[in-house]
Amino acid sequence: MEKLPSLHVRAFLNLPPRPGNALTAPELVSRFVSEFSKRHWPAGHRLPEVYYDRRGIEAANNEPISLHAKCVVLDEQELFVSSANFTEAAQNRNIEMGVLLISPPLARQATQFFTDLIREGVCLRAI
Repeated sequence: MEKLPSLHVRAFLNLPPRPGNALTAPELVSRFVSEFSKRHWPAGHRLPEVYYDRRGIEAANNEPISLHAKCVVLDEQELFVSSANFTEAAQNRNIEMGVLLISPPLARQATQFFTDLIREGVCLRAI
């Protein structure tokens, strides 16, 4: 991202509540941002915009809601959809499958889907 200052990166990540945790939603988000910045992103590098599905931490009656999609959209031209989480285990130990679609219409549709989640207040910005 440093080599391309104009690069715009948005990450939509799952932020599940932790059972038995008494943290408020803002405290949970703050802890997540700290952990993401320190443990999951290279030090000294510009952070992406990070969004989370607010329903995941507001879920009532122990009915979890998960932002489970795993996709990457590049320049509204290409769309990579995968079963893989963006974790060390998924990248190095699990057997995963993905598909790269070079399809501007599908890539734009995926971009619009996530943009709509932000506009509708479903996904909120953490970073």
